[in-house]
Amino acid sequence: MTPADFTNDLLIGWGGGDVFSQALGLANRGSVITAEWDDVDHVISGKVSGPTGYPMDVSLEVLDDGTIISHCPCRMNQMYGQVCPHVVALGIHQMVSYMPDDVEEDVADTPEEAA
Repeated sequence: MTPADFTNDLLIGWGGGDVFSQALGLANRGSVITAEWDDVDHVISGKVSGPTGYPMDVSLEVLDDGTIISHCPCRMNQMYGQVCPHVVALGIHQMVSYMPDDVEEDVADTPEEAA
């Protein structure tokens, strides 16, 4: 599985609808500073602006079944072991970067239509 195979439903499955919505907001605001896909290890790593604006090192490993192992220094991930919006924002960023240009516009319009 690569980011080209990601769907909104897959990413919602990682952390739930609320986390996905928060992650979409982060991605739309440009909070994902860098993101890189490692095709050998199936890992996305990058930097995401944290709540204080400080860049956090965030990564996730995509398993064969589409689930992930997430790594983020935020409280939600560290204290509670939950997939956080920072990790999902990396996934959204990579999903969009692997889409053809004409599809990106449709994804960007989705939140407004749902609201």
